[in-house]
Formats: sequence, C-alpha cells, structure tokens
Amino acid sequence: MSGRRVLLVSPGWPRAAYANGIVSYVDNMKRGLEAAGSEVRVAAYATAPGGQEAALIEGAFARLGEPLRFATRAIWKLAPTVAARVLNPLDVWTAFRQLQRRWPFEVAEIEESRGESLWAARAVSAPVVVRLHGPWFLNAPARGVREDAAFRGLVAREGRAIARAEGLSSPSKDTLDRVRKRYGLALPNAVVIPNPGPEPDVRSIWSAASAEPGLILFVGRFDRHKGGDLVVDAFVKLASAGRSVRLVIAGRDDGVVDDAGRRWSFPEYLADRVPPEQRDSIELLGQVAPETLVELRKRASAVVFASRYENFPLSLLEALSQGCPLVSCDAGSCTEIVEDERNALLFPAGDAAALADRLGVLLDHPERAGALAARGLADYRSRFLPDQIALVTLDFYEDVLARRRVSSRET
Repeated sequence: MSGRRVLLVSPGWPRAAYANGIVSYVDNMKRGLEAAGSEVRVAAYATAPGGQEAALIEGAFARLGEPLRFATRAIWKLAPTVAARVLNPLDVWTAFRQLQRRWPFEVAEIEESRGESLWAARAVSAPVVVRLHGPWFLNAPARGVREDAAFRGLVAREGRAIARAEGLSSPSKDTLDRVRKRYGLALPNAVVIPNPGPEPDVRSIWSAASAEPGLILFVGRFDRHKGGDLVVDAFVKLASAGRSVRLVIAGRDDGVVDDAGRRWSFPEYLADRVPPEQRDSIELLGQVAPETLVELRKRASAVVFASRYENFPLSLLEALSQGCPLVSCDAGSCTEIVEDERNALLFPAGDAAALADRLGVLLDHPERAGALAARGLADYRSRFLPDQIALVTLDFYEDVLARRRVSSRET
C-alpha cells in the first residue's frame, strides 16, 4: 500500500523537545511511512519551538476566551474524575472533527491512553486504529501508583476503547497477551508490529577505543518505573567491591516511590543509600538533547536498561542502533528485543544485585562486551529499521480499510 494519507497522534512535537518514547516512535514512523510513499501529518497535544508543522489538538473551549479556559482548568484540578468523564471526551471529539475537516486523512493512529480513541472514532469518517504504547494497568503499578477508584476508572475506559477499536497493533507479543488476558478479549485482528528505531549512523557507532573505562550510562528518569534506584544500588555494590566506576544518569529526577509509599528525590536517595566517598562518581544530567545521548553512549563502557516494566522501550533500541554493550532487565517485551548472551546480558527485573553482577561481567571482559555489541547492531539492522517497520504497518492499515469496505457492503 502506498499513497495513503495518515494522521499520527503524538503527546508532543517536535521530537527534540520531548523526552517521550511515543514522540520518538511517531517521528521514526513518520519517516518510514513517507519513504514508502504515504503523506503523513502529526497531530500533537502540545508543541514547542520547531514543532509548527504539527496540528495542535485543542480542546472544545480553546477558542472561547480566557474565562472558559480558566474554568476548564479549575474543573480538571478540583474534580479530575468529572473532567475525565465529561470534558475530555468533548475535547477529543471536537479536536478530531476539526482535524479531519482541515486535512481529510484516510487512517489515524492513536495510543490507548484514557480511551480517547472511542471519541476520536465517533468524530471522523476514517478508521482510527489504536497502538498499544503502554496500557495503564501495566505502567501504573510499575510507577508505584495506587490501584484506587481513579486507576480502575481509567483502566476501564482503556479496555472499552481497545475492545471497540477498528484496528489494534502492539509493539510486543507480551503486551498484547497481557491485554487479552486483562480484558478477556480475543482481539482476533490485532497484530504485533515492533516499534521502529532510528537509522544507524556510522559516525555514532560505539567502539571500545572511544569508551571510557568504568563509565556506566543509564538513560531514563530517576523513578521507580525506569529503575533509577536499582541502577544506583548496583553502582554502590560495584564501587564497594573496589571497582573504579562512574555512573551517569541522563534523565530528570521524578523521585522514586518505595514500597511504603514514600517518594525519594535523587539527592535524598543518594544521601540515604550511597556512601559519601562514592557520591561524586554519580552524575544526574537531567533531560538531555538526542545528539548528547548519542555522544554519551559512545563514551560508555556499559549502557543499562533497568525498568520494572516496559512495553517496547525506545532507549533500548537506540542503544542497539549504536552497537553499545548492553545490560537489560528481562521485563515486559525486553526479551523480544534482546537475547541473553547473544546481543546483551539480561538480569531479573527489580534485582539490583543481579544487575551489578552483569555489569561487572561487561566491565571486566571488554572483548566479550564488544562481541555482544557487534551482534546487537547486526540484529538491529535486520529487524528494526523504520523503512522495514513502515511497510508492515502499511499492510496493517490496508487490512483495516479492507475490513471496513467489506462491512459497508454487508450493511
């Protein structure tokens, strides 16, 4: 299939301004679809300088003056449950109706969050397909979110949207299987299509000669979900065993929620868990630009992925695309991306001691690290390039459109 007009919905735009895996997915997918001959537009809930090409998804009251905008914000703050049930559907319906009037797309793709695809589909004539980027019932527990009434309401809305979607794709079999089990749905037409990663740049490929001995890189937020606490704990074990190591964290400080419900900021966590003589060897950079991440990966002797759960992590793909030595958790879809002892070393998710052990293996055996990295890059090129993934996605869109044509003839 080629020449289709595709609308991709993104949380923000452009990619450089948002450290968000869905934004990066949309950027990579847009490139692949356009290379395959499709015309693609991005619709975003927020834009930053440089993102003017994206259509801004505005709410129903966006053009009705500051008093109504103020009232809307107040309702979201004071009665979020009411806002989610009433205002959010109205906002989505209005926004998508306006989007199709301005640019008549043939298919739209949106994430499952908050069940918004239900209202988007009611507003437009084109099919709206759902991409499982991270259902709330999976991501929320990994973040330490309580399973209260608000949690259950959001999960229920996502479940209804998934059940009624004209098309459903998932980056991983793990996520699709969990969705089917959670909601008791067969989803016979759902497909598994991996997320595309970036096109490898020969200038950015890792080499042992450019790596700093003992430098460990973690790309991700310092929070429970991404496992920033596990990486710090593993670093302490390595340093306390006498290794000369340095840890760089490229991500913002969102705080780690422990099992008792207490939130620890990065400085608080270091003060409580890291011996004073080791603290200067840990650096939190905050959010950094994509080009800075490329340079950091080239310098690292080991790149760590430590999430407690993930659907299909872009940071793991990006490390593979640069041919980096990797230590990854085995959570979620990670084992569908990397294979233990082939292109990475894996550890049980949530186990800081096992993470330290695997890091020690890479740091102590640079030749083995280099061999794993080289196989990782070769595997990446055969499986995750944007042009390859785009062609499979276009076939999926075509199947959705064909089912709609058959349904129209039958009615």
